[in-house]
Amino acid sequence: MVVIRLARGGDKKNPFYRIVVTDKRNSRDGRFIEQIGYYDPMARGQATPIQLDLTRIDHWQVLGAQMSERVKYLVKAVKKGDVLKAKERAGVQKLAQAAEATAKHQTQLKAQQKEEATKAEAAKAEEAEVAKAEAAKAEAAKAEAAKAEDTKE
Repeated sequence: MVVIRLARGGDKKNPFYRIVVTDKRNSRDGRFIEQIGYYDPMARGQATPIQLDLTRIDHWQVLGAQMSERVKYLVKAVKKGDVLKAKERAGVQKLAQAAEATAKHQTQLKAQQKEEATKAEAAKAEEAEVAKAEAAKAEAAKAEAAKAEDTKE
């Protein structure tokens, strides 16, 4: 019996799958009749996560080839366009998280600036009170000096 299934490649913890047509009796990564696409679940950036030759899949299905569950899922996703949409959703989520983090950071900065402004206003008010107290002391000293002069005369 001929089947369409995934053949694993890639490194440890970095899988890469070829979508192949093979005899069911062959091993998973063994001999195959035809490679009709690939699936890269770890694709990053602009890399294409999946590529399928849908015409060849249809051709092999007409000849009686059975698809594995995972290949059925991938073919369905490609026909719907969900594979790239999922990647885009993930990208949008990352952008939203980054925007949220930026907004939180800006809020914290504004709070710090407001706190610093409040501290500066309090310091100015304290300086003004000290200046008033010194001015009052100076006037009191002048008044005493004038009083002392009046008493001398």
